[in-house]
Amino acid sequence: MTGVDVIGESGWPAVLVGNLIGGVSLMSFLNVTSATTPIPWWTISGESKVFKEGLVAGLVGAGTITLWFLIIEMGRGQPFFTPGALGSALFLGSSDPTAVIVSVATVAGYSIIHIGAFFMGLMALSAEFLLSALAWWAIVVGNVLATASMGYYLWAKHPKLREALAANPINKTA
Repeated sequence: MTGVDVIGESGWPAVLVGNLIGGVSLMSFLNVTSATTPIPWWTISGESKVFKEGLVAGLVGAGTITLWFLIIEMGRGQPFFTPGALGSALFLGSSDPTAVIVSVATVAGYSIIHIGAFFMGLMALSAEFLLSALAWWAIVVGNVLATASMGYYLWAKHPKLREALAANPINKTA
């Protein structure tokens, strides 16, 4: 808003750490000042149907996108290029598609971090060059396929949702 490139001036690690500290501070404040008894997240996640279904839907989407990019990259003769490029950017500081090293370390290392934390903002900042190396349509199709597969999973899991939408369609005009 001010015209200052905050990330460029401060550096993405400082911005990321600042956001993490802010989030932890806010959640701590809300926890301390809350009138209710705090419930550990692991208790909620173990009992929550929504959490479990969200986790499965996320894994279905992640698997779909992984398979999609593997198919594209196999067709180009560069299997595992995307996770290798993101791992190269994250661990080796690569900033050019020609500097990408596709190895077990870059692919597995990136995959572990990605699955564990979904550092999408961090990946976009550290591997901006990758967006020009990938065709825009491959990213769009991968995301559409992931969305469709997650939607199908949830559609199959919730017959009452299907019944409710059949009785009251969203596009029905009054």
